[in-house]
Amino acid sequence: MASSSRRTFMTRKAIESRLSSSETTDRTELLAHPSMVSATKSCILAKEVGRSLGFPARTIATAQLLVHRVHIFQPSSTVSSSDLGAACLLVAAKMEETIKRVRDILAHTYLLFATPVGTEFEPHSVPASVTDKMRHSVLAVEQTVLDAIGFDFRTAHPHLLFVKLAQMARVPQDTTARTG
Repeated sequence: MASSSRRTFMTRKAIESRLSSSETTDRTELLAHPSMVSATKSCILAKEVGRSLGFPARTIATAQLLVHRVHIFQPSSTVSSSDLGAACLLVAAKMEETIKRVRDILAHTYLLFATPVGTEFEPHSVPASVTDKMRHSVLAVEQTVLDAIGFDFRTAHPHLLFVKLAQMARVPQDTTARTG
């Protein structure tokens, strides 16, 4: 598993073989797989929490890559999407050396679900009892993430290939600098 988990890119056939034993050839069937639906929710959470914390795009992209690794290499995992998103963001922050306290990540994750959309929130207003309760489940999921990557903190960044291709094609920098 160690050598296959180091690959950045996987073919559709490899992903299908990991997710199920049946032959899935339709893209919509693959995207509708429960594991991929859960992965999408976790990726959205990692993106939103990462943005609210001011994480660089590279850290958020690494967190999303970790989410998919967990779902591909351990598809039967019964981890909640919010815990997985927070755990992947925590591991990605360590991998990319983005300094942020665990309590901050947990508070922003909690507030993302607890506050209505469009309202301002204060992460320091979250009681310590709430983050302590979340801490146990997120740190348990962190172990699952570390197992999925084989405790290898080195990662290849697939998005850098697209940046290089854009530079080679002389795409204007303001076009490649957009993140959302």
